[in-house]
Amino acid sequence: MVLKLGSTSFRDARRLETIYIGQLQDTEGHTITRDGLENLVGLPRLKRVIYQDMKNADEKLKVISRIPALEDLVIERSDISNKSAKYLSSIEKLRYLDINGANIDSTFFKECRLPNSLTHLRLDNTQVDSSVIKDLPQSITHLSLQSTKIDKRVIPELANRKGLKFLKVSGFSQASLDVIRAANPDIKINPEGFSSF
Repeated sequence: MVLKLGSTSFRDARRLETIYIGQLQDTEGHTITRDGLENLVGLPRLKRVIYQDMKNADEKLKVISRIPALEDLVIERSDISNKSAKYLSSIEKLRYLDINGANIDSTFFKECRLPNSLTHLRLDNTQVDSSVIKDLPQSITHLSLQSTKIDKRVIPELANRKGLKFLKVSGFSQASLDVIRAANPDIKINPEGFSSF
């Protein structure tokens, strides 16, 4: 069951598996508060949260991280800061994380120990640099690093990630990408449609 706030009642909420919260407000114009998010913690089947344009994200992520069945978390264009690292670390079943546009840098991942269940990670439009790669779990198969501070110094690290199947990067020369492909011939680099994994 999928719910887009403002479109359906919470009558069958206990069966809810996915929730989409867009642009800070539901369709009635109500602001989604930290206290309002507390209602999601008790939903036993809620596996996917998609929240766009989240404000006060550090406080809201503290609540979202307590959702027991959470596996997929998409928080695009939010004001998440490095303070949220400890909350993401506590999501044990996390397999898909998209924090495109978050206000984080590489120190975030020194404090955030992502679980080995994580296979998909999107860090586009963040301030992460090349040092982030060594702090990411080896379980990641899909990685997107567009519009970051990643540079060619990360090529050896990316080339050594044998489990990496899909990689999306920007600003790399063809020669750099060829080094990664030579080490991992099955990898798909910059494929179309990657943002949805």
